Amino acid sequence: MKIVLQRVLLLLCVAALCLLPLGLGACATSIADELVEEAPVELAHRSLGSASNTAIMLEVSNATVKNIVGFEVLCANDEDYGSALITNGSRIVTGETVVLFFEPVGLEPELYDVALTFNDSSRAVLHGICLEELVFLKICTSNSGTTHAEYKDVKGIRWNTLDRENAIRQIAEAAEAALLAQAEAEALAEAEAEAEAAAAAAAQSYSGGYSYNTGGGGAAAPSAASQAPDVCVDDLVFTF
Repeated sequence: MKIVLQRVLLLLCVAALCLLPLGLGACATSIADELVEEAPVELAHRSLGSASNTAIMLEVSNATVKNIVGFEVLCANDEDYGSALITNGSRIVTGETVVLFFEPVGLEPELYDVALTFNDSSRAVLHGICLEELVFLKICTSNSGTTHAEYKDVKGIRWNTLDRENAIRQIAEAAEAALLAQAEAEALAEAEAEAEAAAAAAAQSYSGGYSYNTGGGGAAAPSAASQAPDVCVDDLVFTF
């Protein structure tokens, strides 16, 4: 009897060892299935623009106090801005981050100016940004009201264009002030020239109409030259 019990226990242990790998395999499969189901399949942010094999994907964040309704890119070699990257009434609202797709102009990285239009119709330009080498672009407004960019490139280096935009803004304001001063100086010189011409015309009119008259509005008094008698050479008497 004792021997039979030992054999039964041995068989139960062998059966348990045979079933153990099946249980572990089931557990592993279940965990793997859960991991696959939790994997993200969509972009983290709303996308703007058209995705393609050549388009560059860029995260753009609006850290200004206005909604961005226009986003146009100008290459340094072009004279006009390209097609708008925000169309059909789309916008980047304050505090929002979107994924923006844009087509580069060539195979080599280029410097771009980015023209922004806000919902109040005001505009700003970000200068000299190499969009091909960026992974994140944050659009900001300084305390002085200067729109600038903070961005991170593919090497992980962070940049800030505030100093550059302030310098460009100061140059533009100085040029505008110089043009205004020149216009004011030209207007003043023109006014002085007109005043001098008017004074000269008035003086000429005054001198040309002035004459001496005898009392009662008669004819003008004869001059001393008209009263003197004519003297002829034959009338001269020479005394020796």
